[in-house]
Amino acid sequence: MTNKGDHDHECCADCGEDHEGQELYVFPDEEGNEAEYILVETVEVAGNEYALFAPVPEDDEEEDDEDEGGSALILRVEKNEAGEAQGFTDLDSDEELEKVVAAFDKIFEDEQE
Repeated sequence: MTNKGDHDHECCADCGEDHEGQELYVFPDEEGNEAEYILVETVEVAGNEYALFAPVPEDDEEEDDEDEGGSALILRVEKNEAGEAQGFTDLDSDEELEKVVAAFDKIFEDEQE
């Protein structure tokens, strides 16, 4: 995982989205290639913090073609002894994932109202 900081560079000049000011991260995809993601939201569940990342569409991808745009990622935020974020890790179980997805769903439902 690489954090490129604020997302403001040439790769997104034609993607149709304004990502300026958003944090950009690079994670390996399923084939081991680097893929860029934007941090969408964080949520705390059962004393752990989780981050939701959305893929940055590549220049040749259509925004409405969800199959080509990659999948969102949900990762647990790892913290050091001082409580500062130091990285991300996969979730341990389907049960943990279900709880976190429900928390994100609630956030987005509340934003819709």
